Amino acid sequence: MSSSPELAALLEARLSHLAEAAPRTAALLASDAQLAAQARRVFVGSDFAHAALLREDALLPSLVEQGALSAPRSLGGYTGMLLRLERKHAGADAG
Repeated sequence: MSSSPELAALLEARLSHLAEAAPRTAALLASDAQLAAQARRVFVGSDFAHAALLREDALLPSLVEQGALSAPRSLGGYTGMLLRLERKHAGADAG
C-alpha cells in the first residue's frame, strides 16, 4: 500500500496501540498475513474499527471464527444488517 509518511505513522501508531491493548487481536494479525493486510487498509480509514478492536479484544477472533469477514454480502443483506444494528442501538440509546 503506498501512503504518505503521515499515513504510515498513523498506521504504525495504531498497530502499536493495538499490540499493547488487544494482544489476542495483535497475535491473530501477526499469524495471518492476509487478515493483517486487510486490517492495515481498514485502520488507515476507520477510527471506529480501530477503537472497536481496542475495546473488545475478542471481537476480531470471533468474527474470523464465525467466517463473518469472508462471507459474501449482497446489498440487501448489508442493508438488512445495518437496519438491525440501527434498531439495536436506538433501543439502547432510548433506555
